Amino acid sequence: MTTYSDALKEAYARAKNAVIIYDTIEFMHPLITNPWRFVAGTTGNDIIAKLEDSYYQALKPPPLKPYPTVGFTAVPFQFTAASQGVGPTPEARLTLDNITHDIIAQLDAVAVSFTPLKLIYRVYTSDTLTIGPAITPPPVLQVIRSSGGTTLELIVRPVDLSKIKFPRHSYPAKM
Repeated sequence: MTTYSDALKEAYARAKNAVIIYDTIEFMHPLITNPWRFVAGTTGNDIIAKLEDSYYQALKPPPLKPYPTVGFTAVPFQFTAASQGVGPTPEARLTLDNITHDIIAQLDAVAVSFTPLKLIYRVYTSDTLTIGPAITPPPVLQVIRSSGGTTLELIVRPVDLSKIKFPRHSYPAKM
């Protein structure tokens, strides 16, 4: 059985020499006023990229086309994908280094709220930054555990699909 790690290694091996692969994350929570969008890298290696169309279509009201591009701030982080296979719900690990005090303060406020912190993991290539992420729709993950300090370590798992309301729309009864 091929694992996600094997597939990722093969994708990296097949990539063109001049193409750079960017791992990005975006944190989402009602208490986070300005979206936190990060790209794995060192200071000064920020990128500007287009988000997937479904992201903009979900906004109320959706922006007019063409959809804008957004900035991702370079921070040192490592995303370790979840193992694939039969068993308990897969968990991935995200480690961010050198977190600022502003982010720590907002995370403290998020920790005591009842709304879970979610993040979107996107992968871009340098030749498709203006087109959108390589994987659409990108996976939305929910933070289930974290440890603090200036190095933030998060354990994330896919959003629990069993708790999503179906159908997503409520239809009033005709009288």
